[in-house]
Amino acid sequence: MKKETRFVLPALLLAAALFIFAGEAAAKPDWVTVKYTGTALRRQQNSRDTSGNYLLLVHKFDIVNSSKNGDILTAIYDRKISWAGKFTITDIDMDDDEEEDDNADSVTWNVKFSINGTNPIKGEWYPGQVYKYEQTTPLSRLIRPYEDDWKLTNRAAFKNFNFKFEKLSFDFQVASHR
Repeated sequence: MKKETRFVLPALLLAAALFIFAGEAAAKPDWVTVKYTGTALRRQQNSRDTSGNYLLLVHKFDIVNSSKNGDILTAIYDRKISWAGKFTITDIDMDDDEEEDDNADSVTWNVKFSINGTNPIKGEWYPGQVYKYEQTTPLSRLIRPYEDDWKLTNRAAFKNFNFKFEKLSFDFQVASHR
């Protein structure tokens, strides 16, 4: 019995040490930086403006290789993105009337979204190079149509919308070599 415990204990310690170092090697290093560059609405091809999938809310990020040691990024994987914010259509009825109250025609929704992306993005990004990453979400997953009319909601949102983050979390892992 003592011979079995002599073998099992060192094997478990070695396995634990390997898992710890493997996790640190795969985590996003300090020399990879992420910058949020903006939010836009994009029309989805092959869909009609009467559909909730007609517009996509697109969040844009720059993933920058800032390595001073010549490290080359070869893959970005295990992306975890979660955010919450306010989506506002500033002029829902799109009339040309000048009204005293500027906020009379605006509509705001509290929205949140979370996704885990497991498929790797492969390539080679050398020091100083930027990967442009976009996270897209159909409006139908975020909001309900104004007065049950997707056509009105889509047209008004495409012309006049604002989005403000209240919370944003973006985490991922990278593979690299020198």
